[in-house]
Amino acid sequence: METSDTRAAAATHHILSSRPPVARRAAPAAAAAAARRWSTARACAGAMAVLAALGASGALAGCNDNPAPGSAAYKEGELGNGDFLFACDDGVACLPYRGDARKFPKQIATGSNFDVRFVAKGQQGTTINIDGKRYEGVTVEAVAPYVSKAPGEFAAIKPGYGTVMARDSAGTIIDYVTLKIVPPDDLIVYDANFDAERGDDPPRIQSITLKIDEAPRYRVVAEYGGNAAAGSIPVKWEAKSDSGENVVVVESYASGVVNLRAKSVGKATLTATGASLTKTIEVEVTQ
Repeated sequence: METSDTRAAAATHHILSSRPPVARRAAPAAAAAAARRWSTARACAGAMAVLAALGASGALAGCNDNPAPGSAAYKEGELGNGDFLFACDDGVACLPYRGDARKFPKQIATGSNFDVRFVAKGQQGTTINIDGKRYEGVTVEAVAPYVSKAPGEFAAIKPGYGTVMARDSAGTIIDYVTLKIVPPDDLIVYDANFDAERGDDPPRIQSITLKIDEAPRYRVVAEYGGNAAAGSIPVKWEAKSDSGENVVVVESYASGVVNLRAKSVGKATLTATGASLTKTIEVEVTQ
């Protein structure tokens, strides 16, 4: 019977089956782990990061400061040469306006966008050294077919176990990590002001009651099996009323946040469509 472990192993085999050069695993393991945790704590102060995709642009994973040593935000690379950090802008899996997720997610929604960056053990910049060997031009790349790399970010393409790897300009694999990609089965609409420090299960918006000229803000996160699935889901928002009047309007949608405004008394239906799912919410506007 196929299990999650066997599927993850298959993903690993997919990477190594073509026998590309692979950097040696850092050793000894205990000392390497300690050094890695210490180095990541002060990484940004010394520009100690190998950024995903566009390098200096940082995409979604801006480097203000790295999480503290031992943080659940880190997922150790399979080769032990560093750690990976996940980033998105969904506001639940990732802290708003910061980037790095509090915890490296257990599952990522298909159809979502995200970023991953690699923090090398005790190294700085895009050139690192492992056991005396120098690796230059290190970037983080996607391994098809479950994950792809769009300009500035990654995309979850289909369910399965995807892989992203850190490799140098010569093609040598520095480290890699597997990602569980899942098909979301629901969308959660929640208050954009929700404090992600409180957890990853925000109160769900089921209906909305507004006064004229109120302007609430909302976000959406995908869900699978009753748990939030990380990644930024592009969402199309629409507001309609049976009367044809603009009871509530969508003023703008940017960076995962929709801005609404109540315009006139009445009832309307608000729909959020993303990841092949639709969430419908009844809205009532009063004086």
